Amino acid sequence: LELYYQFSGQDEAALREQMKEDAEKRVRVALTIEAIAKAENIEVTEEEINEELEKMAKAYNLEVEKLKELLGNLDGVKEDLKWRKTIDFLVENSKVAA
Repeated sequence: LELYYQFSGQDEAALREQMKEDAEKRVRVALTIEAIAKAENIEVTEEEINEELEKMAKAYNLEVEKLKELLGNLDGVKEDLKWRKTIDFLVENSKVAA
């Protein structure tokens, strides 16, 4: 950390404040995305989860079953897909002001 302080020109208090602000921003974004997903009834289907698992397995050169075993709980995959679908929804429905 001392090396980081030297390079960044920040002290511990400044770093803590920066980290606090970043964490608050991430929480606000997460809550906003979740609220939009809920309001727009954005859900993830089993088919979408399976398609994502197939893509991931191919990318990591694994069998789907082995990937499932390694991941254990698929909630993270489901949440990631919901976020992506919500972001896609926002992009598709946004209006750009000229």
